[in-house]
Amino acid sequence: MDNRYDHGRRAGTSARLGVVVADALEQRVIDIIARKKKLDPARVTPASTFEEMGIDSLDAADLLFSFEDEFKIVVPDDAAYSMKTVGQVVEGLRPLIEKQPGSPETLGSPGSH
Repeated sequence: MDNRYDHGRRAGTSARLGVVVADALEQRVIDIIARKKKLDPARVTPASTFEEMGIDSLDAADLLFSFEDEFKIVVPDDAAYSMKTVGQVVEGLRPLIEKQPGSPETLGSPGSH
C-alpha cells in the first residue's frame, strides 16, 4: 500500500513540475517576442500569430536566433518553418530545451538573462 502511495506522489510531483516548466517557458517566449517587437506582453498569447503581431520572415529569423541564444539550443529548419503562433513556438522549443542537461536551470526565471 505504501508503494502505491509513494508512486502516486512521485507522479503528481512530476506532473506539477511539468506545468511549472511549461508556464515558465511560455512566459519567457512571450517576453522575448514582446521585447523584440516592442509589444505589450499582456497582449501576446499562445494563440497570437506572427502575422497578427507584425512579424515578417526577417523578424522571425531574428526571433529564432534570440530563442537559440536564450535557451542554448539549435532549432532545426523544419521545426522553425512550422512555427506560426506563440504556442507553436513554445511547443517547438520545449523538446529541444528538455534535451539540454539541467533543463530546469536552463529555463531559469523570466528576466534572469
